[in-house]
Amino acid sequence: MNGAGAPFPPSGAPAPSASAPTPFNSTRGSVVWKPRASPIRTKTYVITEQRYGRIAIAVILAATAAIWTLLGWQALHGGVPAHHILHRADMPAISNWWGALLIPVLTWFLVRRMKPRAITRPKLVVASFAAGALVGTAQAVTFFTGHEAITSNIVLSLFVLALFVPIYRAECVLGFTLAMTAPFGAVLPTAFAAVMSAAGFVLYRGPRFVMRAAKREY
Repeated sequence: MNGAGAPFPPSGAPAPSASAPTPFNSTRGSVVWKPRASPIRTKTYVITEQRYGRIAIAVILAATAAIWTLLGWQALHGGVPAHHILHRADMPAISNWWGALLIPVLTWFLVRRMKPRAITRPKLVVASFAAGALVGTAQAVTFFTGHEAITSNIVLSLFVLALFVPIYRAECVLGFTLAMTAPFGAVLPTAFAAVMSAAGFVLYRGPRFVMRAAKREY
């Protein structure tokens, strides 16, 4: 005990420093516990290339099985239909049988295109695919229910949307095309998606390219 009544530190032990961090702080005889702050951890969702390869094969097989099943059902229930270009009787008609070849090849191509984004940002890719499928479904429903004015407005809104969102990406195109294949066949939705992708690329990339060039100039 020292003169103040406090115990001496054990022999050989260093004297405690006033600035040394301790879990207990004494304030007027009370003991206050100060927990250590834990570091903030952010979870990043990524997938490996091996896992994406398995997912890609599953998507291609599922799309192939779906189109072949649809064509088989149509063949047994009145025949596989054909669709006129621009829905006009004086224009050539394209048979839905082309989808048996087009859908597997298109799905394989687009799945390969979206691979870098799907590995690093899988949630964004899934959301973009779902958005494309939703737009395609909305167009098909409004067209076949006689609301062609709404169908036209959806198409026009895509040009405005393309200024802010990259609608030309592979996942958007795949979702849109697959959603439109059942009512319209595979060829016409693919052609429409190709045109919209080209337009969307120009509308999205063009203004940004001009702004970057202007910044470098000035």
